[in-house]
Amino acid sequence: SDVFLIQAHMPVTDSFGFVDELRKQTGGVSSATMAFSHWACNCEDPYFVPKTEEEREEHGEVALPKNRARRLLDGIRKRKGLKV
Repeated sequence: SDVFLIQAHMPVTDSFGFVDELRKQTGGVSSATMAFSHWACNCEDPYFVPKTEEEREEHGEVALPKNRARRLLDGIRKRKGLKV
């Protein structure tokens, strides 16, 4: 059969435009149904900067690339027209 069922969890912020992009990438032959599943806490600090010696040893001296929490925060601020 040419039918595939894929179940996955994704953040709500990543779901905007997903169905349109899926149809575009598959030439319109795909369909998607989304339903809310659960809440999950994002325990990362979007403003994290290593300060202690232990943090520097674990994460390095140089600035880290933006973590997931910071990317989500920046995306929301950009969408609302706020300074990023």
